[in-house]
Amino acid sequence: MTLTRDDWLRIRDVLEEALDLPVSERPGFLNRSFAGTDALRTEVEALLAAEERSGAFIEQSVGDFAVALIQDFAKQLDQSLFQSWVGTQLGPYRLVREIGRGGMGAVYLAERADGQFRQSVAIKLLPPGIDRGESRRRLFAERQILARLEHPAIARLFDGGVADDGTPYLVIEYVRGLPIDEWCAANGESIDARLDVFLQVCDAVEYAHRNLIVHRDLKPANILITESGSVKTLDFGIAKVLETDGEPGALVTGPFAMPMTPAYASPEQIRGEPVTTATDVYSLGVILYRLLAGRPPYEFRSAARADIVATVCSEEPAPPSYALLRGDSVSNSQRRDARRLQGDLDAIVLTALRKEPERRYSSVAMFANDVRRHRAGLPVIARPDTTLYRTSRFVRRNRLGVGAAVGALVLLAAYGATASVQTRRIDSERARAERTAEFVTSMIAQLEPEGARGGRIAPAEILDNAVRRIHAELLGEPLVQARLLNALGGAYANWGMFARAKACLEEALRIRLASLGSDHLDVASSQLQLGILRVNMSDPDTDTLFSAAIATMRRHLHGDHPTLREAFVKQAIAMRDRGEYQRAESLLRAVITTKDSAGLPSEDIALAMAYLGRLLGRRGAYQEAHSILSKALSAQRARFGEAHAVPANTLDAIGEVALASGDTAGAERSFRAALAARRSFFAADHPDIATSMWNLGLVAEERGERMAAQKFYEQSVKIMRVAFGDSSSQVRELRDRLARLRTTK
Repeated sequence: MTLTRDDWLRIRDVLEEALDLPVSERPGFLNRSFAGTDALRTEVEALLAAEERSGAFIEQSVGDFAVALIQDFAKQLDQSLFQSWVGTQLGPYRLVREIGRGGMGAVYLAERADGQFRQSVAIKLLPPGIDRGESRRRLFAERQILARLEHPAIARLFDGGVADDGTPYLVIEYVRGLPIDEWCAANGESIDARLDVFLQVCDAVEYAHRNLIVHRDLKPANILITESGSVKTLDFGIAKVLETDGEPGALVTGPFAMPMTPAYASPEQIRGEPVTTATDVYSLGVILYRLLAGRPPYEFRSAARADIVATVCSEEPAPPSYALLRGDSVSNSQRRDARRLQGDLDAIVLTALRKEPERRYSSVAMFANDVRRHRAGLPVIARPDTTLYRTSRFVRRNRLGVGAAVGALVLLAAYGATASVQTRRIDSERARAERTAEFVTSMIAQLEPEGARGGRIAPAEILDNAVRRIHAELLGEPLVQARLLNALGGAYANWGMFARAKACLEEALRIRLASLGSDHLDVASSQLQLGILRVNMSDPDTDTLFSAAIATMRRHLHGDHPTLREAFVKQAIAMRDRGEYQRAESLLRAVITTKDSAGLPSEDIALAMAYLGRLLGRRGAYQEAHSILSKALSAQRARFGEAHAVPANTLDAIGEVALASGDTAGAERSFRAALAARRSFFAADHPDIATSMWNLGLVAEERGERMAAQKFYEQSVKIMRVAFGDSSSQVRELRDRLARLRTTK
């Protein structure tokens, strides 16, 4: 008897179910399945007998034999299984051309043919043999699940149906793009850019997991990047029904229930064990490895199942930083990237690739969060929590407390060494640089527990000690004193200790004026920094400082210099706080029309956009305000990441505009997002945390939720009292609000 296509598909379906049954139950099942078709039963019994002789699954010959059998059969019947459907109409869609084909599925570009509107979609066709019984029920159940997935990084499932000849099909969003690895390579993307696009993929997969869907076949071919740089993840859940996508190297796991691509499959998939969300974590780890190292973590000796199992389940991959340097020719950029991968990124990727599912990240969200923590300079959970590691992460954070001070001091040490060469005063300048380096080293030592005498030294104590030593040890070096005091003033301000910051900055300005005269950029820098601090302290006496600083900068800098733009932004803030709204708006609009050398919104321009948006919101131009603030937020997140103080401030502004326009739900979302960013960036007693509490109190009060508002205000005033003192305007206003809430019924 010659077996037809439908016969082989029937054999496959029955064999799949029979392998799941105990051996004693298989004869009865085969009797029910093959009544009157002895030839089909004979084929299945032969395969089952081969399975019983082969023993353990990993050693089985039935898997290799059956896979080869199905694949060979698919090749022989390729044209009959996948006839050309070009020109055929399915529902309202006409198939235009074939855009992809696999062993058990074909994909066509299709267009609307009913004249209602223009739309291009992708239509995936399944072979007619799958449309029966349990397989058909599973297909339509899957379609209903996928229809609920609405995420910007997931290609949507629009519709599905059955052609006139019984062929099931799915209508999917048509995505024009490149696989993620090809896109990164073609555009020469940096490590940070690759991490950013990878995080978009994680967001999509984590969303699917929340909807109880495990992808099970994540790989670059299923993750496309569009021309605009957007991520589109394909084939969520469909692989379970389609069996195999025909990609080179793809095979079916026992017993034919689930497709996988060995290069991206987890050990449990290779062994045919139950699949969980940890499987997607592993596949994402392989993808990130490839994006960072430019190669996969494993190289298979052959396509034989035994070699694949041995490689994935037993071999440990090399760190991505090592893999990046393999090869006959290694470029300088590869060496630089390898240094960047060493440490955090090596540990993050290898944690996702652990053989045991329970030792990987417990979720995709945790995996992504570790990547974000690395981007923010925070310790990652993938690495041992040693003192040296915590200290290195602490010092590397942007603009945060002692990290800012130490960074400035390190730059000062380099400046001193360079100056010694330029001025040829080698001996005296080298001594100055060495004293500065010694000062920096002793500051860092205080960050270690030993320097804190076994306890946790407070930032205030570190900074206060530094100020005392500046006064005691650098009496003969006034300009070094001024530079250090300026840096420490910024550090005090970052920690919310404004009174101490003001004292340092005022002393630095006095020293520079006495040593350099009024027409010097260092003097202008001190004037600008002191003016910014006074604005933050609600001190109206700032106009003289800003005017003097800007006049000096205009004499020494070109009109579009970033430092001068920053000065204009700060001057506009001071104008706004004095009630000069029109002047402030004009100045900010002038700043945001400029571009930096790369043609992109720079940090100071994005800041100007944020302040302009806030100003527009206050005068009721809500739509324009929201548009400008959204652009500012996108630019700031691209530069700093989401867990940073700068985008948190812009989120506050977006929340204020939403609240003023009556959108309390939108305001709460923005304020809570700002609070989350600040909690991952600042200590719990930082004034910016108090600001977030204050804003959430405003939302609660607007909704009439008096008890919730009171709780937020109480948390805010507790922090504000320590930071600004009982007599500050912030504390007075909060106390007034609390008093009103407590007396109003």
